[in-house]
Amino acid sequence: LVAERDLVASRFYNELLAQVDIHHLLAEVGNFDGDRVCVIGLHRPRNAAAFGSAELAKLNTIFPHIVRAERVRRRLEAANRIAQLGLAALEQLEVAAIVCDAKSRVLFANQAARAFDRAASGIRLSASPREPLLGATHRETTQALRRAVATAAQADPGLDCGGTFRVPRGQDEPPLLAVVAPLSPRLGVAEPLALVLVNDPLSVDRRFEWRVRQAFHLTPAEARLAAALARGVSRGEFAAQQDVKPSTVKSQLDNLFMKLDCRRETELVRVLLSVSRLFDRQG
Repeated sequence: LVAERDLVASRFYNELLAQVDIHHLLAEVGNFDGDRVCVIGLHRPRNAAAFGSAELAKLNTIFPHIVRAERVRRRLEAANRIAQLGLAALEQLEVAAIVCDAKSRVLFANQAARAFDRAASGIRLSASPREPLLGATHRETTQALRRAVATAAQADPGLDCGGTFRVPRGQDEPPLLAVVAPLSPRLGVAEPLALVLVNDPLSVDRRFEWRVRQAFHLTPAEARLAAALARGVSRGEFAAQQDVKPSTVKSQLDNLFMKLDCRRETELVRVLLSVSRLFDRQG
C-alpha cells in the first residue's frame, strides 16, 4: 500500500508497529453479511523475510473458508441469543413451561414447573433417577403426555399436533390443564423439541382475583365472588364453598353491582368475562 521507506518514517509505524516488532504485513479483506467486513493479517518482524507471492497465494486459498466459518459463527451466536431470550421469556411466565426432546427428556423447566415437581402436584420432572423425564403422578397421564411430546417434537409447528390434556392431582384439587405443541425453529431450536405449558385453574383464579381487585377496588371477599361468578359458580354454590350465609353473598353481590356499574347478575358476569379476556391478552 505504501513504500517501505514511507512506512518506516511514519508515526503509525514508529509509535505502534515498531513497538511490537511488526514490519512485514500480509492482509486480506472480504465482505460478508452486507456491510460487514472480515480482515485477516499476518505479521513478521523487521529481521524476517518479506512475504512473497507464495504466501499470498496460500492466503487467497484459505481466506474464503475463513469468511464462511465466521459467517457460521455469527449465525450460531445469533441463534444462541434468540434461544436465551426465548428461555428467559418462558422463565417469567406464570404458567408452567417445559421444553422436552422427542424422548420426553426435560431440557428446560421454568420456576412454575419446578414448583409442581417439588409439590408432586400432577406434573413430575424427575420420573427417572438418571435424567429428568416429563411425567405425571398418574401413569396413564404420563403415557399420554409422552406420546404427545414424541409426536409434537417431530412435527412442523404449523401442523395440528400435540394436544390438550387434563392432568389429575389430589382429590380436593382441580386437574391441571396441559397443552403440548411443537417448538418453533424460529426460536433458535437446532433439534426437534416440544413445548409443554401447564396451567393451574386455582392460579388463574388467584391472578384474576388480584387483577379485578386492583381494577375495581374490591375487597378480597368481593374479588373471590367475582372470580367464582366468572367461571360459572352460582351464588348458592359459592356460599357453600366459602361457608358463609346467602345474605352475606347477597351483600357482596350488591357491592359488585355498584363498583362495576351493573344492575343484573348476567350483566355483571358479561363484564367480568370481558375483563378476563382483556387480562389474558395483556399477559
